Parts: sequence; C-alpha cells; structure tokens
Amino acid sequence: MYTVAKIYKTTNTNTYANIEEWIAEHGPCGIQNFVYVIDGDMTLESPQSVKVVCSYENEEKYLAHKEEPGTNPDGESVQVGEDEVTIS
Repeated sequence: MYTVAKIYKTTNTNTYANIEEWIAEHGPCGIQNFVYVIDGDMTLESPQSVKVVCSYENEEKYLAHKEEPGTNPDGESVQVGEDEVTIS
C-alpha cells in the first residue's frame, strides 16, 4: 500500500466549521475516487484547511491519480500535485 497526505488550503476568505462545509464548497478532494483510491480520509486542520490522506494499491496508482484532474462542486477543474495545495 502507498499512502499520501496533503494539506488543502483555501485562498478565499471563507471559513469552515466541519468537513461537510468544506466538501460542500470544494468537493471531496479525491478521497472518494475509488478508481484510484483504496481508502481516503479528510480532517479539518484549521478553519481554512483540511488534511487529506489517501491510500493506494501502489505508487503507480497514486501517480495516475495525480495526473487526472478532478472537479469541484461547481464543475471547475482542479489539478492536484503538490504536498500543499491552495484552492479558491
């Protein structure tokens, strides 16, 4: 198994009291993409950031997921690749 943790920080001024509020605005940030992810978890790190931990079968699955852009609830493309990701 290959596990990756990333911190997602918003660049807007909104704050989030819980994970449900974050997901409503930014989406699940890959934790529900079971094409690639075996298991995923999200925790609130601060009112403007979350920690996302995803487990993959192997590093190749992670690299494939990293190259596949996701979408937020508004349908906007989101590309994730760095250890710390900022999103609006």
